[in-house]
Amino acid sequence: MGKRNRRWLMIGVFAVWMLLTALPVSAAGFKSVYTNTGWSADKRTSGGTVFSSSYQGSGHALFANRNNGSTLITNNFNGGTVISNGKTVYYCAKTSGKWCLYKADLNTGTSKKAGTLSKSAYNIDLAGIYKNQIYFIIDVPEGTFARINLKNKAVKKISFGRTVSRAEQAGKYFVLADGTGAGYSYLGIWNAGAGKFKVISKNPIRWVTTSKYVYYAEQRSGNILAQNGAKVRVRRYKLSNGKKKTLTKTFRATGISDMTRKYLKYTNAKGKQRTIRW
Repeated sequence: MGKRNRRWLMIGVFAVWMLLTALPVSAAGFKSVYTNTGWSADKRTSGGTVFSSSYQGSGHALFANRNNGSTLITNNFNGGTVISNGKTVYYCAKTSGKWCLYKADLNTGTSKKAGTLSKSAYNIDLAGIYKNQIYFIIDVPEGTFARINLKNKAVKKISFGRTVSRAEQAGKYFVLADGTGAGYSYLGIWNAGAGKFKVISKNPIRWVTTSKYVYYAEQRSGNILAQNGAKVRVRRYKLSNGKKKTLTKTFRATGISDMTRKYLKYTNAKGKQRTIRW
């Protein structure tokens, strides 16, 4: 298989895994949301504005649907996520071969360039905003976490020895993970306020992020994708102080169908559907 085909295969598998979880709310009234209409409207909505995108042959058209009307923002959108509070939207588009960040005012219908994110990336995924910084992933699905300063336009790659596939914001914290379908290699926290990274699980399967906690199911042994599944437990990580609490006893699972901050639905070793609560 050629390099290009392997990359597209990785992206396809990654997209399936992304469908398993939702994108959480970010800081300061802004929210990172999807735009592809394959997602339900609630996962494409921020501040009452519903976003959508469609491929037009040379790029994606990005639309904002608000006040019972639809507005075209750009015909050159990258097709990924946007960051918005319902009135202002940050999005990524390719201009002269460079991935650029744009800021659109939905009230006035104006849009202006906010900086250059990358001159060589395959693609960009916007993750969230904290203070004057927009955080994003360069070269998804296995890429580099980075940020751009909205004041001086400087871009800085954030290095902590791991690639990033997913980045979910909860205030000053970003929940990061790497994985393209064969399982996730880690679940970690980037503290944007302190500029520090911490791994909270080396074998995560699934997680839910709230404003205070990360609830996660992790493999203690085995592999949930294998025929015999894995021994699994659910834990809770407190974002403010890093304390962990084990919420369930270890149980064997061959699949997880749903997880919330109160329960997890899974398939046991006998193929039966079960729900475990805490």
